[in-house]
Amino acid sequence: MGRVLLACKTLEAEVCSVLDGRTESDLTVEWVSSGLHDTPSLLRDDLQHCLDAFDDSVERVFMTFGWCGGSVVGLETRGFTTIMPRVDDCISLLSGSMEARAAFEDAKVTYFLTPGWLDGETNIYQEYLYSLGKYGQDMTHEIYQSILGHYQYLGMLETGAYDVDAFAQRAETVADTLGLALKRLPASTRYLHELLDGPWPANRFVTVPPNSTIEAGWFDFSGQTMPARIA
Repeated sequence: MGRVLLACKTLEAEVCSVLDGRTESDLTVEWVSSGLHDTPSLLRDDLQHCLDAFDDSVERVFMTFGWCGGSVVGLETRGFTTIMPRVDDCISLLSGSMEARAAFEDAKVTYFLTPGWLDGETNIYQEYLYSLGKYGQDMTHEIYQSILGHYQYLGMLETGAYDVDAFAQRAETVADTLGLALKRLPASTRYLHELLDGPWPANRFVTVPPNSTIEAGWFDFSGQTMPARIA
């Protein structure tokens, strides 16, 4: 194999956009379910299973995962170098950095969205519709007021990897349903390009030596602006 990109299905459109036109024969993509993020321990187990399955032909593993709720802490690598973005989650990854995400106006009251999140195994819109069918309008409204009460906007991250005008219609429906105002926000796949192409400066990437256990302290966010936690 040579090199493996261990990628979250949530980022499928963005990853495929980055890979489009590339001719590297030594790069293999392994996809990880997007529905595991709500339970970091399950995501960690799945990531570990993937890492354990790579054989001696793998020299370098790129991961599209950052801190992700601490799911990467404790992962044990094998005889390959592992490189991942030094970010808290994929929202910051698509924003370009944690600072860029925090610089979005009203970031703290914005619930972020891309097609990958809306098409994933679980998402807040699907859960809302399920709740609506099970509990009715009044109780569902009460439930989601407690979940989304401090949010004001649905932030659509325009990464350039999908038809933004077509998706904006879907996003508008979600925003209206959840009682949020839609915002279209600039984003990009630049961080993913950097992940594959290097260089990998320590302020933007965590480089894990072969046969190591990933430690929490390696994700040192000191000096970086920590955005508000997004549900």
